[in-house]
Formats: sequence, structure tokens, C-alpha cells
Amino acid sequence: VFGSTDYTQEMNLLRDADIAVHSAKQKGGSCYVVFNQNMHQKVLQRLVLENELRRALEQHEFTLRYQPIVGLESDRLVGFEALVRWQHPEKGSISPIEFIPIAEDTGLIVPLGQWILQAACRQMVCWQTQFPAASSLKISVNLSVKQLRETDLVAQVEEILQTTGLPGQCLALEITESMLMDDSRVVNQRLKQLSDLAVQISIDDFGTGFSSLSYLHRLAVDNLKIDRSFVSNMFESQRNLNITETIIKLSQQLGLVAIAEGIETPEQLQQLKAFGCKLGQGYVFNAPITSDEATALVHHYAHHITAFP
Repeated sequence: VFGSTDYTQEMNLLRDADIAVHSAKQKGGSCYVVFNQNMHQKVLQRLVLENELRRALEQHEFTLRYQPIVGLESDRLVGFEALVRWQHPEKGSISPIEFIPIAEDTGLIVPLGQWILQAACRQMVCWQTQFPAASSLKISVNLSVKQLRETDLVAQVEEILQTTGLPGQCLALEITESMLMDDSRVVNQRLKQLSDLAVQISIDDFGTGFSSLSYLHRLAVDNLKIDRSFVSNMFESQRNLNITETIIKLSQQLGLVAIAEGIETPEQLQQLKAFGCKLGQGYVFNAPITSDEATALVHHYAHHITAFP
């Protein structure tokens, strides 16, 4: 930060230097950043959003959307992925892209994640009670790295399953590849304990991280979710097509279920079927929908529901 006559207090100079340091760290470090007033404005906006996020948790301003997961061969509903949304009383809908990173940085992702898990499980029990044919449906919930580090995570999941009455086999928890690199021993222990509850584990955004494939042999993992970037770019080059096919074949060889994310066109759907991909989700089936819309969908598919492979 360059000193100027605009600074009348030394603490303000240090504050702005600290903002520049934080910006450099966000870029990966080993670099420098020159402070400008836009940075200060962004910090203020983030602080406001952080305070509003804390209030939103207290005021129950969050809701869930449900994106259907479909069997590609059978064209039958197998479950939903629960996705959180924030309906701000003044600003309206706030994208998860804006508030999830803040929740991660502040640790608010832990109570938020716990609420998401409980609400999603409760909703699935409602569907199973209302539609007996839905007893095999599975609800999939994203797990943050901070949640995975919680020593009482397994106890939390077990308590939520007991209080909601949802069978463990009807829940899938999604983790990212980067979590596998965090502390493989602790992660493996957590995943095995969750597996003992019959809970499934999915590796989300597979193919975008840097984890060793050897982890897949050692960890209690059930599903590989093919990142939407591979699916949407399948036909842009032979290389992209080969990568998608390789991930599907890898899952088959390891006895895992491949789930393609972000399927948007019939052409993509047909190609994934030809590759032998088991499950998929995306706008070609449905966008994330409200609980009422999902209820209508479950009712529609009541006689066309199948279990995860």
C-alpha cells in the first residue's frame, strides 16, 4: 500500500496493507498485490454479508431445492440432491456462489450444513411416508471440509437419522477430491464410520482435483460424480470425450457407480448411456426445484422409481 496524505491514522494504513496481503493469499501466495479502494469496498461488502449470514441462520431464511437424480437406462427417479438457497428479506435470492465461501471461511458452514442435512432427511421421510413406492429413494447432501473435520460428525449424522427416522441407506453424503488430500487417515476413519451407518459416500466433481487414484481403493466410497465441465464439453474435442469415458470405465472397474452432473442435451444423455453411465442429473431432466414441485414429481414417478444401482 502506498502512503499518501489521505491517511491520517497509521492503523488505516496497516488495515489496507492487511487487505492487500489477504488478496495475495487468495491468489495462491508467492505474489504481491497493490491495494486499491475497490478492495476496501469489497471487504466492507463481505463483512455486511457475513453479519447478514449469521442473522439468516437465526431467522431461518434458508430453503432447499431438490435436483432429481435419474437412472439413465431405466429413465426412473432414484433420488434427489439437496441444494441450499438463501432468500434474503430485502435483497431477494442470494446465490450460493456468494455466501458459501463466506460460510466456509467463518465456520458458519458447520451449523448451516447440519441444518441442510436435517432438513433434507426430514423431507425424504415425508416423501417416503406419503408415497410407499418412494422408500428406495436416496437424498444426496454435500458435506463441507469443515464438517468432515468435526470430531462428532458421525454422531451428528447418526442422531439426525434417528430423530428423522430416515434409514441410513437412503442418505448419500458428497465430498470433494480435495478433502481426500486433507488427512487421509482421519478421512478414511470418518468414511468407514459413516459406511457402518449404511450411508453412501459420493466423490463430487470427480476429475477436477489432484487426489491420487490409490485413495479410491482404500476409502469407503460408493459413487463418482462426473464434473459438469466434462459433460458439457464432451463434444468439443475427442480428448474431452475420452476423459468422460475413462472416468465411467474407472468407476465400473472399481465397482463404483458413475453419476454424470450437468446433463443438458439429449445428445449428451445418449452418449453417456452409450458409455455405460448409470445415473445422471441436469437440466435435461429438471432444474433444482422446490419441495412442492419435487413432491409432485415423486407422485408422478410413484410407479417408476428404482434404487441406486
